[in-house]
Amino acid sequence: MSIFDFTTEDWAFDLTTEDWADDLATEDWGCADGTDDLQTLPLCEDILAAMSNYTFGDYNWSSWNWTDDVLSTPQLDTDPITEIAGPILYGTVAVVGFLGNLLVIYTLLGHTKMKDATYYYILNLALADALFMLGIPFISASSAMKRWVFGRAACKIVLSMDAMNMFTTVFNLAVLSVDRYLATVRANTHSHWRRPKVATAVCLGVWLAAVLLSIPVMVVSDTLPLGNGNYMCMLDWPEDSFTFWFQAFTSYTFTMGFVVPLLVISGSYASVVRHLRRNTPANAAVARIAVNMRNKVTKTVTALVVTFVVCWLPFHVCQLLNLSTDLPQKPTMAAFHIAMILSYANSCANPVLYVFTSQKFRDSCRAALCLNRDDAADRQRADRERDARVAATRRRQPQEDVFFEEERCEVNRATVPHVATAMIETTV
Repeated sequence: MSIFDFTTEDWAFDLTTEDWADDLATEDWGCADGTDDLQTLPLCEDILAAMSNYTFGDYNWSSWNWTDDVLSTPQLDTDPITEIAGPILYGTVAVVGFLGNLLVIYTLLGHTKMKDATYYYILNLALADALFMLGIPFISASSAMKRWVFGRAACKIVLSMDAMNMFTTVFNLAVLSVDRYLATVRANTHSHWRRPKVATAVCLGVWLAAVLLSIPVMVVSDTLPLGNGNYMCMLDWPEDSFTFWFQAFTSYTFTMGFVVPLLVISGSYASVVRHLRRNTPANAAVARIAVNMRNKVTKTVTALVVTFVVCWLPFHVCQLLNLSTDLPQKPTMAAFHIAMILSYANSCANPVLYVFTSQKFRDSCRAALCLNRDDAADRQRADRERDARVAATRRRQPQEDVFFEEERCEVNRATVPHVATAMIETTV
């Protein structure tokens, strides 16, 4: 039970007492049944607006059942984060995330010649992240207006797409980590798993899994009347088993949307780092390069895992806390918004972490934007000439990635073991 006080101009109700309902009855208050009189109508509208502010955000925000008593509603004081900072932060994340991922898609489709497995995974990730950003304006606008004004169809579409793109994004991050594992640890034995056809099938499988996991949202998302002519957009679980379905949905969302991807990402990257530490070249000069690359890869891997946890853990923690505790106070609402913004911000960080760290991709991006085209062309020409010389001096190894290159080492890579070569050409 939530404990809070509500005060109007001339009277107050202490909702921590047992006789608050009698006090309300003496004022002829009837928000839910529409019998409220003119004197108490503003009060009804305020309380119902506060209900909507608490429930219509992300599809998984609230365990509150609209038919429950008024004690499940939040405080009515305006939250500055919700009113002012929230829309600004949501808008910034939406614009940066959408444009950044759109730039990645444009560059990959029009200015990248290599079409290997990583190409398809990065493209799939950028597409999912860009689509994930499209739900932000609806959530931000609803938070500011304290009601849902976009209709029932839009409610189902927005919540379903939001859930689906969330799963697609985290699944793509897990797939990329496995791809890094195959490219580094299993390059000589599992190269067939990194063919373009396999990558395409994996990408389609990611979307199919995300759609299947989002079916509950598609089925139960709906607009519910507030009683004052306004509506809220939320998951309308069956009333007789509301708690069961909400707990089940939140638990499997946490498991499939965070725990499983985190285990895959951490396990894959830990295997990469461990493999690099066990394989130190005998040649002193090459060993020095390999150690530097190993340290750089370790830092990159740490950044990838930490970013994923920081962006997604607060969101799921809020949902898990909401399973057993009523959290209607203003600090809780602020925490919900911060957690939501962080989850969306992960889609802003992905292009930087997974794409723009590659010198080749940065060159392709400059060419796509017509920036420093001569320098980029010269660098690409030099890369091609060097690659041709290396290919003439060593047996061709399985094709490696071109999207995660930190730097080119001017050494004869014919003397570098394959694992060191892989990490020189690609840093996870």
